[in-house]
Formats: sequence, structure tokens, C-alpha cells
Amino acid sequence: MVFRPLTFQDKDAIAAILSSRDQSLIVGVSWTLDSIMDELKGSSYLFGTQRVESGSLEAIVLFKDLGAVIEILLIYSDKNAFGAGQRLLEALKQANPQIEEIWLEVHEGNQTAIRFYERQGFVKVSRRSNYYPDGKAALNYNLTLKR
Repeated sequence: MVFRPLTFQDKDAIAAILSSRDQSLIVGVSWTLDSIMDELKGSSYLFGTQRVESGSLEAIVLFKDLGAVIEILLIYSDKNAFGAGQRLLEALKQANPQIEEIWLEVHEGNQTAIRFYERQGFVKVSRRSNYYPDGKAALNYNLTLKR
């Protein structure tokens, strides 16, 4: 597995990751290819893990580097890449040894993501009621890294 920065040249590979999932099952605000590319024009960073043997992208993480904190905006993996989210999160931590915390928010109805984050050690720290357009809450999670 290779963990590397993604650029506009990776647009087709990113599109393939997004299209690998049934979008009707995604809960909350869905990220589009255009919205991800727009984030790259700002202060966000996009990294991905790539399979060494095939060179294909297996997962992406869009985040903001806030110094000692990283805020994850999006973490997404190919549906056929079992364990890719965990590998991606570990690679993100290893590549950023200065970080002390990782923050993220998740739609309260996205139970798959919530279970994943909690298995990785994230702790729910707050809830924003009526945050999403469907009236559901955003759950804020924090992972404190031991240094």
C-alpha cells in the first residue's frame, strides 16, 4: 500500500472510488467529485491509499491540517477494498506525526461510519441537532493520539 497526496490528475481514480458505492445508501450530505475538487483549491488536503500490485486507488481522505489537529472532512473507500479505511487512517497518522488529535463529524444515521470510527478509538464529544438538511444531527468525534 502506498499513501500519497492526490491531485487534480487523480480525478478519474477519485471518481471511480465514489462510484463504487451505492450513493442511495450514503446518509447525510453526499460529496460529489466536483465538491472534492473544489476543496483541493482551498486549504484542504486529499490523500489516498493505492494498491501496490495494481496501482489502483483504494481509499481517500480529505482533511484540513490545523497544526496539532487534523479535521477529517471525508474518508471513503472502494467497496471491494476490505480494511482500506483503517489502513488509510493509520497511514494518515504515520504521515503526520505532529498531530495530537483528529476531529470529524458524522450524520447520526450513518451507523456504518459511526461503528467504524468508534472501533478506531474515536469518542463522541458533542451533537449538533438539526444540522443536516434532513433535520438529523451531526455527531462530533475526537481521537486523542498518545504521543
